[in-house]
Amino acid sequence: MATDTRKRIAFVTAADLSGTTGDSVATKEIVGALADRPDVEVELFSQTPTKELPAEIETAVQRATALPEKPNEAATWRTLIWHGRLQTALAWQLGWAIGDRQFDLVITRINPSMIFPPLLASATRTPYSILVRGMVSRNLSFGRIVDRVVCLNSRLADNAYVAYQEVKEMVDRCRPPTKPPSTVVPNAVDPEVFHPIERTEQRDALGIDPDEFVVGFVGTLHKRHKTELLLRGAAESNCDVSILIVGDGPEREHLEAVADQVSTGGKIQFIGAVAHSEVNQYISACDICYGVVDPDRPSNPIKLYEYLSCERPVITSTTDELEFIRRENFGSVLDTLSLESVRTGIEQLEALSPTERQEMGHRARNYIRNNHTWSAFTHIVCPNERDNDK
Repeated sequence: MATDTRKRIAFVTAADLSGTTGDSVATKEIVGALADRPDVEVELFSQTPTKELPAEIETAVQRATALPEKPNEAATWRTLIWHGRLQTALAWQLGWAIGDRQFDLVITRINPSMIFPPLLASATRTPYSILVRGMVSRNLSFGRIVDRVVCLNSRLADNAYVAYQEVKEMVDRCRPPTKPPSTVVPNAVDPEVFHPIERTEQRDALGIDPDEFVVGFVGTLHKRHKTELLLRGAAESNCDVSILIVGDGPEREHLEAVADQVSTGGKIQFIGAVAHSEVNQYISACDICYGVVDPDRPSNPIKLYEYLSCERPVITSTTDELEFIRRENFGSVLDTLSLESVRTGIEQLEALSPTERQEMGHRARNYIRNNHTWSAFTHIVCPNERDNDK
């Protein structure tokens, strides 16, 4: 008689998987890649989505338990109440599920109030892993409390997986000597979603001339993404540059004002927010793409993996996790982030022939397919017997 040998996973997150933020998109991709594996059965515990739960998630997971929805209001006290409600719900729902289903592994994407998942897993001796994809306490008024929550999870987790070196240092300070240090697993991409589309077709749809040199940016318009540097660097360059900005956010009005003030020799278009599944269409209209890391706010931008998967050379910053871009020559890697360095990066890539940029993009996509997919990510955080034999 056949038995079900699939590994039972409880995946816990406070993210809204119908959202468009980097946190929501990355978590959705991780859950989807896990649930697509034939050797894994996923039970999802996530925030009640503000829109419908993506169909690919709803059909792939075994069960989906809705946690309290986060309020839109910025008031700190409302957020604190939500964190309390979230943990109360997890104490009951995750606690009951662990006892009933006897999971093989609980995976939690850490947010500022994930208190009960490590305690429940520890009390029931259920293997427990955490994903820490950023500096969780950054810019929070109750940051010291959050640091203790992260430390609790880091101390109790059997394994910890982090997105970049600065997070590793934070997590490893809390890891006991009996536990392995955290593992850096950078962000990734689904290359079947982020694939290149014929450039002329996309440019026709956007009214972009075939001969224009276009630099693209995709993401939320926050100061940390340094999009103003792109606009001003393009204006200072010795070449005509058109810029395509895809996304929305608090900096949009300011950036539009800057765009009115500077002259890049080409057009500057603000597209606004688009569905994540459509982003590759806009990337494909560009010659190169821009995604740098604010040195004061370390990160590992998902957008860079998406650009490269769409065969576009990039302008980015020097970090340990992005060193492969310099090593493999997939674009221009800036040692310092300044108007001058961005200008130079634009000029370096514009000076290449279209054929050279195309060849660079082809190599980049092949590298990403072999090294940075969400599917491969799941085999690191949730290995099977075959993975362990490698």
